[in-house]
Amino acid sequence: MDRKHFYGVDLLRGLCALGIVVYHYPHFAEQHPGYRLLEPVYLHGMLFVQCFWMISGFVFSHVYAGSSITAGEFALRRFARLYPLHIITLITITITQGVSLKYLGTTQVIGNFDLYHFVMNVLFITPGWGYDGSFNSPIWSVNVEEIVYAIFFVFCAAIFRWRAALPVLLALLAAAIAFVPAGRVNLFGLCGFYFFAGSALYYFLTRTMAAYPLQSALLSVIVAVAVFSVLTSFPGWALGSLYFLLPFVFFTPVMVVAICIDQSGALHRPLVRLRWVGDATYSIYLWHFPVQVAILTGIAIFGLPATLFGSRFALIGWIVLMLAIGRASFVYLERPIQKAILALGRKRQQLLPQGAGVTNL
Repeated sequence: MDRKHFYGVDLLRGLCALGIVVYHYPHFAEQHPGYRLLEPVYLHGMLFVQCFWMISGFVFSHVYAGSSITAGEFALRRFARLYPLHIITLITITITQGVSLKYLGTTQVIGNFDLYHFVMNVLFITPGWGYDGSFNSPIWSVNVEEIVYAIFFVFCAAIFRWRAALPVLLALLAAAIAFVPAGRVNLFGLCGFYFFAGSALYYFLTRTMAAYPLQSALLSVIVAVAVFSVLTSFPGWALGSLYFLLPFVFFTPVMVVAICIDQSGALHRPLVRLRWVGDATYSIYLWHFPVQVAILTGIAIFGLPATLFGSRFALIGWIVLMLAIGRASFVYLERPIQKAILALGRKRQQLLPQGAGVTNL
């Protein structure tokens, strides 16, 4: 059995991407099919981003904890993983928003369709860091996470030298930063909190799971309650209670269950067969907004009725469409381009004079 891949966690990541897809469905003329069942997703679906960040902290700890990877190799992997699909979807949404502006006199869903915002997006920087939507707006969560990646890299070799003390400390520091300045949640702090909470969760549920599975799960819940108590003691915590406490209290037990399933080997075969959903997460997340803008533009140009989106069948069709696009994008775009860039980057490193570049690991 392959114990190196957490299939349950991977599936959870894919389901979070689909949650975002449903959360943004009301862009189709404010339609909410299946509202009685999906009310929490329609109202609070933006909180799935926090689960993304927590899963990232878990996965990065699994891959890089104790690693001596160089800065060059780490940066190359991040660039190859994130930037190519970002540029492809950025170009796509630029074209579709341009068509909308030309034929309809306005952009779809969001504005800020100008040269400044385009250049900043090309540089992989989101103006406003999540508070100033432009172009392929969902990329903001990845841009915020880049800073946390850099912080993690600094500590990755020694992240668990004192067991889970360092990631817990970093999570609490990030939580404190999240309330500065007062008035709105600092998204860097929010991201850092969930990322390093995921890192701490990795230690609790993998380093001690084999010998003490029940105790590890119980300790994780105790730590979650303790962190909850600390967070509520910060001045202004009520401002961030929706963004900090609700997803933390909800996603921590879900993560614990997914990890325990992976560690126990239960449901291994069906989870392996569903791996493609997790693999397609990034593609689903980045493509759903450009595809939605393209559909909205076409509907408006041809004068089709908004009631098209009011049925549950339309919602199911939207989810199936994004699963298909995400899978195709991963297989034919995301993975091949990533492999090509990694091969090219590592070949270039090998051609550099000794000491002039990073070491190939």
